[in-house]
Amino acid sequence: MRLSGLVLLSLVSLGCPAASQWSVAPQICIADTTSESCSMVLKISAPDDAPLAQPACLYLGSQQQTCWPELPKALTVDVTLNNDTTLTLQQADGAVLVTRALQVKARQTTSRRRIRSPWRLF
Repeated sequence: MRLSGLVLLSLVSLGCPAASQWSVAPQICIADTTSESCSMVLKISAPDDAPLAQPACLYLGSQQQTCWPELPKALTVDVTLNNDTTLTLQQADGAVLVTRALQVKARQTTSRRRIRSPWRLF
């Protein structure tokens, strides 16, 4: 029991990456139909202990969106999505700062719902 408390204390004092949380909002984009693309403004906030003095790039899936010579504490990015994708903020040396799944939802589906059933009892 005492040993586990020591391990937990050492992880917190070393600045374990699990203690720092990046904020990415929103993570769900709502399109009118499933065939349309969805546009939204992402707001990304860094924790207090984040390494901001290094260059970093933002990726949607495997496609690079934008890069910064030095990351700001908070940033906003306009994105257009066609389907679910992954947002990744990565430093120039390859270290991943944050990864979040972005979802695309539709208000309406492209198919119509059947009004009456295809069979009758009598």
